[in-house]
Amino acid sequence: MLTTLLYAADSAVPAAGAVPGQPSMIASLMPLVLIFIVFYFMFIMPQRKEQKKLKEMMASLKVGDKVITNAGIVGTISKILEKDDILVIKSGENTTINVLRPYVSRKIEKEEASPVQAEETKK
Repeated sequence: MLTTLLYAADSAVPAAGAVPGQPSMIASLMPLVLIFIVFYFMFIMPQRKEQKKLKEMMASLKVGDKVITNAGIVGTISKILEKDDILVIKSGENTTINVLRPYVSRKIEKEEASPVQAEETKK
């Protein structure tokens, strides 16, 4: 019985310089690096492209452009106050609204106009 215990104790001691069951540090960090790379290409890169496109759109706004604000107000830019970065939007017959440039969500292109507006312009 004593010899069996000695053999068991001897086999449990690892060889000098080698740690059994421990992967290398590079192998341990590889899944984290791969997750970060996938995360970057799926989330960060498309968001940067979208921000760049939005910034270009805001810089290209001019008088006469039809826009939609973040609040859902549709109107035409009638004046741009460069000093305060404020757009004066005409949304009705006698309605003008002052809106900060960052609160414009998108510009309506001519081919994007609604069918109701297209019928009104034909009359």
